[in-house]
Amino acid sequence: MDQNYRGLLLRGRTAAGKSQVAIIAGQKRLHIAEGATFAGAVAAARAHVDAMFAESAVRRRAKNIGTVDEYVRFFAANPPREHHAKLLKAHSKRPMTMTQLAAVAGWDGYKEVNANYGSLEAEIGRTLGLAFDRRVDDTEFFMSSIVEQLDANDPRTDHALFEMHPEVAEALRIIGLV
Repeated sequence: MDQNYRGLLLRGRTAAGKSQVAIIAGQKRLHIAEGATFAGAVAAARAHVDAMFAESAVRRRAKNIGTVDEYVRFFAANPPREHHAKLLKAHSKRPMTMTQLAAVAGWDGYKEVNANYGSLEAEIGRTLGLAFDRRVDDTEFFMSSIVEQLDANDPRTDHALFEMHPEVAEALRIIGLV
């Protein structure tokens, strides 16, 4: 049995009457949970993952920003697709507008970045249990899980500038993406 839970792989088996579920991030086994039944082992694995996230949540500098370790775990378990990797690499180097990021990915405009980058940011935030910032209309601002909108706009275009959280940039460096 393979199951994704909060961005980590739960790989379970029963052998010699013993039910075990390994918790895996990328290629690294983090923990093995055991139970009297297979369902019990899965429940124990999920509880362990939840405890890991609860423990790291207290070290966050803001409710919408994960720790370096959380981002490393996420990216190790969920390697970015090619277009996401291009966006993340470029954005880790400097603040950028969505139009500038679109050019990096070879797209015509910012709407493709909003959709593609936004889905990644939503996945990251939900997996890590982050509380997204809210827009004026009270909808979730998914981008807040990896970037912050700067007060100043790009002076050449007057488009909004977004800076990647240093925790994300450091995690990308650790996993070798940048």
